[in-house]
Amino acid sequence: MHSCRKTYSKNIYSLDELNEYLSTKKDIHTYSFISYIWHEYGFFPIYFNELFEDFFQDCCDEPIIATCFAGHEFFYEGKVDELIVLNGFIDTSRAYKNSQKTRLFQEKLDHHANRSIAFWFTIRNFDEDNFQKIIDAYQFKRELFSIGKKTTWFYHLHPGPRESRPYQYARGKNGKKYFLPKDVTPWQTEKKLGWSLDKWQSSVDHPKVIQGDYCAIFVKKSFKTEDEDGKKRFGYIDNDFLKQIINYFIKKQKKLVIIHDLVEHSITTSEYIHEVRMVGFFDTKLYLSIVHHANIFISSATSPIDLAAYYCNTHLVLLDDQGNKIDWATKVTNIRGKECIASQSRNSNDAEKVIQFIDEIEKPKTIDSSTTRKLNIGGTSALAGWEIYNGMIADYVDHLGDASDLSRFQDKTFDIIYSSHTLEHISYWNDLLPTLKEWKRVLKDDGQIMISVPDLDVLCSLFADKQNISKKQRFSTMRVIYGGQYHQYDYHYAGFNIEIIDYFATLAGLTIKKRVKQFDIFKDASKALINNQLISLNVILKKQIAD
Repeated sequence: MHSCRKTYSKNIYSLDELNEYLSTKKDIHTYSFISYIWHEYGFFPIYFNELFEDFFQDCCDEPIIATCFAGHEFFYEGKVDELIVLNGFIDTSRAYKNSQKTRLFQEKLDHHANRSIAFWFTIRNFDEDNFQKIIDAYQFKRELFSIGKKTTWFYHLHPGPRESRPYQYARGKNGKKYFLPKDVTPWQTEKKLGWSLDKWQSSVDHPKVIQGDYCAIFVKKSFKTEDEDGKKRFGYIDNDFLKQIINYFIKKQKKLVIIHDLVEHSITTSEYIHEVRMVGFFDTKLYLSIVHHANIFISSATSPIDLAAYYCNTHLVLLDDQGNKIDWATKVTNIRGKECIASQSRNSNDAEKVIQFIDEIEKPKTIDSSTTRKLNIGGTSALAGWEIYNGMIADYVDHLGDASDLSRFQDKTFDIIYSSHTLEHISYWNDLLPTLKEWKRVLKDDGQIMISVPDLDVLCSLFADKQNISKKQRFSTMRVIYGGQYHQYDYHYAGFNIEIIDYFATLAGLTIKKRVKQFDIFKDASKALINNQLISLNVILKKQIAD
């Protein structure tokens, strides 16, 4: 399920603020409502993109307002119109302080046999019953219920076959009830990592928050990885294993970003070691931004690796893979042109295996310069001799990824790069110039880039010519300028005529070799017509000078 709503976010810090905000909305009866969810982070994309699909489809033409905990915004953005962020409503420092369990958490552990329930009741910093009383006071068109209290565990909302007890997750108009579907994903049927590739939102724009080249590791250390008596549990990373990985990066003078969990390991101080601490809550957007831009990401095979496999374009190392996630992780990383391995995280031999993988991935690759390679960026059909690069999964796609990130390819790999009606989907303000530079980087010195974009000169002329084109044709012209907007990737963020394309090409170290009437390679928009007039600007670029 894809969505492209523009989400407005508001931070609130108390239930009184929540009630006050909702009370100001006079048309609240026209809204559908989505409540907060407390669950393992790796399960969120499965819920929002698959299991809640019926609910989202029914309110696709209606405004949606939602509440979420701080750090969960990423999962709601683009799917709701208004997002109320519940700041301070969860606080992990109530469970761990200075890497030690708090007295409150210990009391909850003594009271609840389920350690995850004890953790939730510790970090929860608000009254769930009072929250629901506030929500019940308003008449929403539809409501997706909160997943809190003991809901996750009582209804077995975890990977594995669904029990006979049905779970109604939402209500709709005229008494309609929404129940979680049963056994529709590998996540449910086989109790292992997996999702629908057709509904996979594989291409997500993550801002780069840490500069330069780096690898990253998520260090999970909490009540889940170690028993009270010190017995090692799922996801445990040994101190000596971690030290050996850190020493490797220091010795090689490479940057390693360490993302700490609730309890911190003792880390050697070095200019090559960058530590990130999630204080109070797990910031999903920050986490995914770090992981996505890492050359290699290392983590225990718990929920964080699920998120990385779903949303991030990087090589993966799965530690302590008791859930046998490696098969699915290998499948999706290969789709992206990446690699992954599974390893234990107990001793020096395990560390050596991971280090060998890092060396292999980061070793410069030799390229056969005698082989002609041609890349179609944004292509929508297969053609012999061409490699298709696209952000959406399809049988004809050879490389899955974002048009602005060709990091899987070495310098000077391609003889020809072709792209039809792709550049207008990239922001001219921040991303267009880096994208063209990236395309230039993977182009051989004597190669050429064939670009087709909507021609603003032609389109504006057509749109203004009311006497000679119909209203329908003028509407089609408008859509070519602004995008079809059928899904989140179908919006236009740049416009071009020959002067604008020349300006950006020059800045990127490219020059226009030739302008052509049309390209006769693929059946695509480079030959599109409105009122029998070609509406695309088609140019061939080359490098200004050999690198």
